Formats: sequence, structure tokens, C-alpha cells
Amino acid sequence: SYVTIDDGNSESARTPVTFLVDPAPAAPSINAVSTCSGTSVTLQAIAGGIVSWYDDAALTNLLGVGNTYTTGILTGPTTFYAVSTVGNCQSAAAQTTVNVLANPLNTAAASATICAGETATLTVTGDAGSTFNWYADASANILLASGSSYTTPVLNQSVTYYVQETNADGCLGALLSVDEIATSLPAAPQAS
Repeated sequence: SYVTIDDGNSESARTPVTFLVDPAPAAPSINAVSTCSGTSVTLQAIAGGIVSWYDDAALTNLLGVGNTYTTGILTGPTTFYAVSTVGNCQSAAAQTTVNVLANPLNTAAASATICAGETATLTVTGDAGSTFNWYADASANILLASGSSYTTPVLNQSVTYYVQETNADGCLGALLSVDEIATSLPAAPQAS
């Protein structure tokens, strides 16, 4: 391309014009992730520029800027898009779909009644391939045992235990309470 100057009377000599075209940056590389239903996840992108995150293919709803983006709570598969910007040039969009895994739903545990001074064996059932943790507190901080059953120590009063299922995908079920009711022994008969 050339440029000339025309003052209305004469035209200058042609001067070449050079245009520099910056190449568009490569699309970001985004990690593929899975998460359990009801949780958030942090997405990570590797790019040669500034990364912008979107939740629509048209790139109209900006979610955040940076190499990482933490989603909100997810309950189903969700697709996210990322672009890289270098100077005034933007890459094509890369996309990733977060696979949302199901939490255990079939956990069942029954409460039991025993006489004071006895032990009890509590059992739980759930999804195939699951593991179960038994806790002494409703915050799941005091782990008592792992497995589909738990044998209590000798009980002289009623106690509530808690059990939580972790399925084969590593997702946690609800923390269930299991009441162990210890009843008093009847008074010994009196000889007359």
C-alpha cells in the first residue's frame, strides 16, 4: 500500500506504507475437571496472555479475569469458555464442561434399642462400592470407625451416632444420625 498527499494543485510522490499485523494468541488450554453435586470447582487455564472467563459461547457474560476461576455451586454439567488477550488481539475461545457427579442417595441406617450395659452393632446400606464413616458428633469431626457396621462400646445411656457415605466417585452423602437407645434394666425380683 502507498500514500500520497494531494493539496488540490498537485500530488506528492507515492510513499510506501507498512502495516504490522500481530498474530492472534493461541486459545487457552483449560484443565478438565469433575466435581460432586452441590460443590464448586476451580478451573485453571494456561495461556500466553490475560485470560477472561465466560459462561456463554457468544462471550457476552464475563465471569472473571485471571488464570483461575472458581465456579459457583454446581448441580449439573456446566460449560465454561476462556479466551486469551495479548495487546488488542484475542484468541479463539476454548471451552470445558465440568462433569458433575451424583452424591449418594440410597444410604439407610436404622436406630436400635438395647438394654443398659450392652453393646450394639449398627449397620448401614448404600450404593455399591461406597465406604462409610461413623462419627461421634454431628460435625463429622470425631471419627469412630469405617465400614458398613459399627459396634458401640458398652452403653449405659442413649447415644446418637452419625454415619456418612462416600460413593465410588468420592462424593459425600448426607450425614445421617442413628439413635442408640439404652433402656434401664428392670429391677431384679425380690425373694419373699
